Amino acid sequence: ILAAINFRVTLYVNPQIRAIIYLAHKTETGILFLNQKKRNIVTIVVGIITKDQIILASDSQTTYGNLKRLDVQKISVVEFSNTCALVAESGAAEQSGMAVELLKQKAKGKALADYAMVAELAQESLREVRNYLIDLNKGCNFSDEKWERYFRDDNQVELMVASYFNEKPYIYTVNLHTCTASKAKLHYEAIGCGANLGDYLLSELTHPNMDNNLASAIAVYVVESVKKHDPYCGGNTKVAL
Repeated sequence: ILAAINFRVTLYVNPQIRAIIYLAHKTETGILFLNQKKRNIVTIVVGIITKDQIILASDSQTTYGNLKRLDVQKISVVEFSNTCALVAESGAAEQSGMAVELLKQKAKGKALADYAMVAELAQESLREVRNYLIDLNKGCNFSDEKWERYFRDDNQVELMVASYFNEKPYIYTVNLHTCTASKAKLHYEAIGCGANLGDYLLSELTHPNMDNNLASAIAVYVVESVKKHDPYCGGNTKVAL
């Protein structure tokens, strides 16, 4: 499968967790104000738990109105004092990028002491972004219903975090609307505008405890397939193990 897919990757090795991450560049951050034009939610991110690895894969496209960026890094390493985790972002790039940077800051110098700790820090980070936006625009006097629609429909943001604790793999997702982490119920997960197709393909092509190399190839195949059918997903495919 890999030989049939045309994609480009750059290799980065993190010796602390023997992880491999492709195209590891710093994510740009910023703030999205309420008076900006509504944008279609972009991104496809997939996660697969194999027999001894967690694999994340994403596209690299962000859309601003009629403008596209095809070089956005959506998967990052979160460093703890005793290990590392992975975080992938989808949706509004400014807000998701801010949440990822906050997550990195919260993890820095701390030991991963609980299987849900990464997800809890992601929750805290997204709540800070949410509260910041509300405070920044408090003079607009938006109703609770308008805020609900803003975070749920107009500016969806979702993170996928992956980590090991006591040699057990965990994938969680958390969004800006509820700021409540949800543990993956199956051995795979997908977020972003291409999540429906991604979920379907993952359900058909993967199984628990599958081979690492095959799972990596399938993760890339799923992202590439979504990119062919969703105009808001594109750019290079990036993979992290």
